[in-house]
Amino acid sequence: MIIEDAKIVSNELFSPEYGLIGIATEKLGKDFKAGQFLQMEIPGRPDLVLRRPMSPLRIKKRKSGWLIEVLYKLCGAGTRHLAGLAPAQDISVLGPLGRGFRAPVKGGEAVLVAGGTGLGPIFMLAEKLCSKHKVSFYYGAKCAAEIHIRSEIEKLPAKIVLCTDDGSLGGKGVVTDILSKQLIKNGGNPCIYACGPVPMLKAVQKLAVAQGLKLQVSLEERMGCGMGACLSCAVKSADGGYRMVCKDGPVFNADEMVL
Repeated sequence: MIIEDAKIVSNELFSPEYGLIGIATEKLGKDFKAGQFLQMEIPGRPDLVLRRPMSPLRIKKRKSGWLIEVLYKLCGAGTRHLAGLAPAQDISVLGPLGRGFRAPVKGGEAVLVAGGTGLGPIFMLAEKLCSKHKVSFYYGAKCAAEIHIRSEIEKLPAKIVLCTDDGSLGGKGVVTDILSKQLIKNGGNPCIYACGPVPMLKAVQKLAVAQGLKLQVSLEERMGCGMGACLSCAVKSADGGYRMVCKDGPVFNADEMVL
């Protein structure tokens, strides 16, 4: 785990709700695994003390250090302030934190499912898996405007399935309905990976249980410290206890958790 004074190099708004920020770091990108996250300060707002947890979308090696790109949603005072920050702004980041995804067995098939800001860890995982595994990538959103980095997704050497609730791009309907039809049609024994809204994760879990498939989920929760001390991200586990999303996750085997 490293705390580093980094620098914003890009900050682009895709829509009134979503942005993509690029941060240059010297060391932080080196040991990141897909599914892990970082804690980002909100510079210029001393009243917003807590760092914001963010999952990288991409991590690229640079001549000097690393470029970490993060997809974020404008959902509160912190992220709305973040959206207004310009390149060259200094920013403090802490990471890598949490447990990431575990790869399938050698040669195993992977089915990836993303919704909303869950695209971040799922896209990063896809880039890691595509060279060694057969990958299917399912990405759903409300409308075409919320299907982000489409060109980069379609370059992946994977089966790509895009869908929107209103049918404005790809298949019409929620991603889990389309996933269900494809899983039944194709059969096999893939390992499923999912990140997105809780209703989506519940639906994917139901599919996995019905077909006896392994499922790893990355949970999105409000966090304070990011290291398991403040207990703000506690979620119920299947054994009747609780797990800290920041420390025990954010990636869990779905059968361990009560979604």
